Amino acid sequence: MKRLTASVLFIFFAFCLFAKPDLTREQNQASIYYSEGKYQEAAEIYENLLTAETASAAVYYNLGNAYYKMGEIGKSILNYERALLVSPNFSDAKYNLEIAQFKVVDKVDGSEKVFISRWISDFINLNASNQWAYFSAILFIVCAALMLAYTFGKGGILRRIAFYTGLATFIISLTMLSFAFVQKNKIEKAAYAIIMDGSITIKSSPDVSGTDLFVLHEGSKVKIRSSLSDWFEIELDGNIGWVRQRAVEKI
Repeated sequence: MKRLTASVLFIFFAFCLFAKPDLTREQNQASIYYSEGKYQEAAEIYENLLTAETASAAVYYNLGNAYYKMGEIGKSILNYERALLVSPNFSDAKYNLEIAQFKVVDKVDGSEKVFISRWISDFINLNASNQWAYFSAILFIVCAALMLAYTFGKGGILRRIAFYTGLATFIISLTMLSFAFVQKNKIEKAAYAIIMDGSITIKSSPDVSGTDLFVLHEGSKVKIRSSLSDWFEIELDGNIGWVRQRAVEKI
């Protein structure tokens, strides 16, 4: 039995050792293709990596770079946005996204967003969901320790300090946990999408016979309000209309 267990463990560790280099070799090969200007080949490898492993901000970022070099602005913006969903504080992805957005025909006026709302959003984006959850767990443990100090402490002043500090720590812990859920919902609900067609006419209703409202171009980021059949109701800068789902890609 011990020999069987040892054999199983040996096979498992051998698999881990030999499986990871395959991904590393693929990433290295994609980097070589990219440096040689073979952006299509590099993009194909990065696309395969996304189906072979869990979503990686670095792979999304590199895929966005490859598509940008190929002139596919919609796909490059889509992958930069996905990289930022996985790692909201990814500075290189933020910078390259801004560069790519300069090539988008439709310019969005974001001045309507209230300052405090924008500040809160930027603050939440400092960390990904799992990081906020990790910080929340640490503070919860600190809170529990302070509550024990309050319960079993003897000095009146020290007990009061422990109580109020523990209460503040508990509130901060819950706040960070709520930030974790906000970040998680961003990924799971995918409330935004990128226009992938060169140009698309937005309709007044989910029907090809609907009135033409306005035109959007490749790379524009829209908010998905609802869906019906193969149509999305979208919103951009206060303008609302319907677009075929095949013309956009969820972030």
